[in-house]
Amino acid sequence: MKTDRKLRLQINTRGAWRDLLQFRPEHRADVLRAAKLLGDILGGDIQWCMVQEDARHQRLPNMRGPWLPITGEYPEPLKDVMVTVYDANEHENVVYMAYRKQADSSDFYLSGTFDQVLHNAYAWTEVIAPAPAGQVAA
Repeated sequence: MKTDRKLRLQINTRGAWRDLLQFRPEHRADVLRAAKLLGDILGGDIQWCMVQEDARHQRLPNMRGPWLPITGEYPEPLKDVMVTVYDANEHENVVYMAYRKQADSSDFYLSGTFDQVLHNAYAWTEVIAPAPAGQVAA
């Protein structure tokens, strides 16, 4: 018997998690874009969670503001951006400066490297301000 794989988007607006939507994995980027729009409308301190197919709960960044879902087109290749990565070992989200080598790739590389791959990136935003060239830690 074949079962449809589904993800769930949950929202927490008043201290309790509620299922907002069930959807197929291929619609993940569209759902994250819609969550960002909904977050902008609702305002306040909304929390988001994506329940994966394996029942793992993945907390999402505040979808208000600059964070956007990763799509085939964005972020553009060879451009440093900030990405949020889910670290399954630590059960938390971590932010890195990274880039991807080509469009439609889910592989992001730690900025300044050619081979340090970051896995499970799901949201991105522009780099706020790059470090000055030649700055050395004391």
